[in-house]
Amino acid sequence: MVVVHIDNLQDRDGMLSVLARAQDNFPTLRLIWANGGYAGQLVQLVAGSFSWVLEIVKRNDNARGFVLLPRR
Repeated sequence: MVVVHIDNLQDRDGMLSVLARAQDNFPTLRLIWANGGYAGQLVQLVAGSFSWVLEIVKRNDNARGFVLLPRR
């Protein structure tokens, strides 16, 4: 799903527009994986607004440099 918005809008702030459009196109969607940039209040907002689980995939705190993460 793609939504075009102004360039000074953070991805996490534009995510709700994407999810609103995805809701009609993917009625069986239940779980979304996202990186740490989407953590915080957005997790609860997605659960409350869409009844979906927004699971944040974080890298290990001890990792250095590039680390391939699962499901991201």
